[in-house]
Amino acid sequence: MQIAMKRMALFVFLSCFLGVAWFSLRPWEEPPRGVTLAAEDIGGYTESELRELLLRLAPQKYRAPVQPKVDLRTKGVVPGLAGREVDIDASIALCLAARPNQAVSPSMRWVMPEAPALDWPIFHGNEAKRQVAFVVNVAWGNAELLEILDLFAQHNLTKTFFVVGRWVDKFPELAQEIYRRGHEFGNHAYSDPHLPRLSGGGQAGNPAYDSRNPTSGRGCTRAVP
Repeated sequence: MQIAMKRMALFVFLSCFLGVAWFSLRPWEEPPRGVTLAAEDIGGYTESELRELLLRLAPQKYRAPVQPKVDLRTKGVVPGLAGREVDIDASIALCLAARPNQAVSPSMRWVMPEAPALDWPIFHGNEAKRQVAFVVNVAWGNAELLEILDLFAQHNLTKTFFVVGRWVDKFPELAQEIYRRGHEFGNHAYSDPHLPRLSGGGQAGNPAYDSRNPTSGRGCTRAVP
């Protein structure tokens, strides 16, 4: 009798728990009372009414992508910038899943620019992005390198190290430490020559540094982009 009562109590508890969980997690057929979208109360809106509202908001939220352009001063290409637009279906889903009195923001998706032409070099990014890429050239010496790595770690920063192969041969343990701390490597050749002035044979004598083997400066088979 006691076992049957315990089983019944457990059944009632699980039924109540699953019912509450389903009710709290399921999307509503329409947004509940007090839900707002762009400061407009959308409680009770049907899906078609939500779509109509989002279509009115979409032009205000749209940001066109910036296409790549050629910089005549540097003879290079300036990369484009992604734009954004309202994802109507995803926004409707957010509204229907909102809790009472929740403020909902439209879901946005990227609008990508054209890819820059591969036959033009990139000397700098798009100035409108307001970001910088921090790179570190490593060609001689080992003074203060560990302090620099510690400083990067303190600020949770990862960088790209352009290491010269002969430096890696001289300080393999430091190259391994850079790699161990999660930084990436870029191609700086073996002896830091001016590659465009070398013949094909001279370039072949300066193989690219290979991040797959961070303790060896020679014998590399590919450049790290």
